[in-house]
Amino acid sequence: MVDEEDFLADLENDFELSGEEENEEDEDIQEVDKAVSNVDDDQDIKDNEESNINIDSSTNDGANAADQALVTRMKELVNNERNLSTEDMIQRLDMKSIKSIKTITKLLSLLDPVLQRIDTLEKNQVDFTNNHYSTTDAHYDFLVTSNEFVSEIGNEISLIHSFIKSQYSPQFSELETIVVDPVEYCQTLLIIGNDLGNAPSKSSELKKIITGEKILVINMSILELKISNLPQMIMNSIIDACNIVIKLDAARIKITKFISEKLSTYAPNLSRIIGSYCAVQLMSYCGGLDKLAYTPSCNIPSIGTKKPVKIGFGQVGIRQKGFLYSSSIISEVPENFQRQAMRIVSGKLLLAARMDLAGSNSDGSFGIKTLEEIQKKLEKLMAPPDNVGPKALPIPIDKTSKKRGGRRFRKMKEKYQMTDLQKAQNRMVFGKEEDTVMTEFGDEIGLGMAGRNSMLGTGNIRAVGNTKIKHSLSKKMNNRLKGADSDVLTIGSLGHHYGSKHLTNVDDLVNSLKRKADEPVGNEKKRLHN
Repeated sequence: MVDEEDFLADLENDFELSGEEENEEDEDIQEVDKAVSNVDDDQDIKDNEESNINIDSSTNDGANAADQALVTRMKELVNNERNLSTEDMIQRLDMKSIKSIKTITKLLSLLDPVLQRIDTLEKNQVDFTNNHYSTTDAHYDFLVTSNEFVSEIGNEISLIHSFIKSQYSPQFSELETIVVDPVEYCQTLLIIGNDLGNAPSKSSELKKIITGEKILVINMSILELKISNLPQMIMNSIIDACNIVIKLDAARIKITKFISEKLSTYAPNLSRIIGSYCAVQLMSYCGGLDKLAYTPSCNIPSIGTKKPVKIGFGQVGIRQKGFLYSSSIISEVPENFQRQAMRIVSGKLLLAARMDLAGSNSDGSFGIKTLEEIQKKLEKLMAPPDNVGPKALPIPIDKTSKKRGGRRFRKMKEKYQMTDLQKAQNRMVFGKEEDTVMTEFGDEIGLGMAGRNSMLGTGNIRAVGNTKIKHSLSKKMNNRLKGADSDVLTIGSLGHHYGSKHLTNVDDLVNSLKRKADEPVGNEKKRLHN
């Protein structure tokens, strides 16, 4: 096995080729191929393993041996990949100096045997449902390892996609920003080819792969380019790399479909909730059931979401259209409730994934129970509001109503209504200057038509007072005044009463004085004595 430092040192020495070292190029590429592939150096062991793959599956021992041999190679590849990630490979390798894509691919030697083994298992209809997780079970171990192998296929596609972009960028660099998906990018490149001038005539073929908006942007971008064809040797390597990407994507789909059909034993609870196909997509993306079980629930809806193209295209509705969005449990929900449904399902599927990782409820009972709970929550969420009929008016309470009218109320309004002088102050004569008065606080108040200049020529110097606002005596006070004949009114007392506020009616006062003057003096003395 090659260490990471030695591997990177070999890559740097191999890819820094000068023009004088062209004769040694083939030998360096062979060394890189051996270093990147990370397969056992013993060629005899590889030949024996490949011969075991082709063993007739009629007997269980032969099938288990073939699975075990293939699984061993797949595990070695997956474990070696963990020493150096695909992102590090893309950053540290000089893609433009690589002549052939086969020097950096690692899965081509294993891809055909894996697909052949899947065909054999499907043809013989091997039953996985009665198996339980065991390292000695070759069939089940192959199923688990295939799930990890799918994620490695995705890494391989990313690596080859980076190689294609670096080689094709001198021809049409804008294509990688318009078509972001690696598979769609390769399919589009194969249709456009090296002749960009004829790209508009191939729009009908491109419509099968990408949208009409992207086709329009591609055609407009080509018109602004200075077309210069790539050398045929470079174009052939690009075409080979595109074909490899398409082949890897087809293999990934086939392996994913196979795992989804056999997933009832590996993750029974998870597959009961979101379906086998969606479950294997999430597991493949995360790198296995253990990685999925420790993923935060808020990240689940965004797993598998295609990044929007940053060329002015908008997106309406839900942005997180990943693997979970395409599952049956979410697609059956109306669009207005899909975001809430994904939030509910995300938390529940992680609980099921942890159950499957712990090996509990292997019959899928927890998944079935959880699915029923989710469906009840969604039904309650989508249920229309209760049809409440018209609400009856409350029973009126018998109580005395407040009197807001009548003679007394009208009298009170007449007392405090606006006077004629105030009304005149609010009006102005057109074409005449308004009289103003200064208050003690320095404020200037306009008099309007109540001013002297406005009243000149009208004969009215002062406004007539309102007689309705004259204060009237109460009934009690009137009765006291009428009974004044029982009192002795002297000159002093008369003057006192005359100057008081109560004797405002002069006629009553005069009449009472006349009556007292006509009475005899004896009677008066008698009254005084009494």
